[in-house]
Amino acid sequence: MSVGYDISCNNKRNEIQCTHTPGIGVKRRTYMRAEKQEVIKRLNYIEGHLKGIRKMVDEDKYCVDILRQTYAVRKAIEKLESLILENHRRAVTHHSCCPETSVQDSYDTLEFLGDAIIGAHVVEYIYRTYPGASEGEMTSLKSEVVSRRILAKIGQKLGLFPYIRVDIANLRTFNERSRDSLCADVLEALVGAIQIDQGPEVARDFVARIILPVVSQLSHQSLDTNPKGKLQKIVLRRSGNLPRYRVLEQSGRNNDRLFTVGVFEHDFLLGIGKASSIKEAGRLAAREALEMMSQK
Repeated sequence: MSVGYDISCNNKRNEIQCTHTPGIGVKRRTYMRAEKQEVIKRLNYIEGHLKGIRKMVDEDKYCVDILRQTYAVRKAIEKLESLILENHRRAVTHHSCCPETSVQDSYDTLEFLGDAIIGAHVVEYIYRTYPGASEGEMTSLKSEVVSRRILAKIGQKLGLFPYIRVDIANLRTFNERSRDSLCADVLEALVGAIQIDQGPEVARDFVARIILPVVSQLSHQSLDTNPKGKLQKIVLRRSGNLPRYRVLEQSGRNNDRLFTVGVFEHDFLLGIGKASSIKEAGRLAAREALEMMSQK
């Protein structure tokens, strides 16, 4: 015999009521009530777990976002570091180390940029530090500070030469002048690399620390009368004789001459200058003589 049930839960006690065919007793109602309470208990248990799962999912989403952001930042830093290393590598790479198709891997363009940056900072510093100087005196001082001779001295003092990448065949042909020129080039290229990699403020600080201190060392010469005239007055007052200039050495080809000139008081050598013209070499010799005198 089949038995049919109509079940509802609409009473105030939230109990299961069932309508059934005659013959089903009180035990059946009690059993159904217990079953319903067990179901509610299990549902509450499951709901509690679901809340915990939702919380974990939300936290996981946050963690995932943090991890993604951290990964992105790390990748950006790695890219930045690679760029910094690459530009600094270029700054010390002579074009002799680069194939003809990859000349852009040498320091040439960074040197061009660095030369302009150094010149701009030196000009501004001279303008602010020596407001009473004439335009000619400022120009003379600026030209001296950014000259290959001074930049080469700074580069040598920094110990740049051992780190310059040059083709070994070219290196064998380099003389002292070539080495000085390389150091000057690389110093300018490094300033350009710093500007590109770390920004103009860092480049300005580098120039201020490494290059601008020589301005004050050279200013008393460039902002005074010409060094040959000043040396002549000192020598005349001291011995009654005029300083004598003599070409000590001449080297290089017609388009790349290098003259070495010495200035003498009697037979005593006061200073030496090297330049592409005898006149400039004599001026540098007089300047060196004045420097030596000021140190005594």
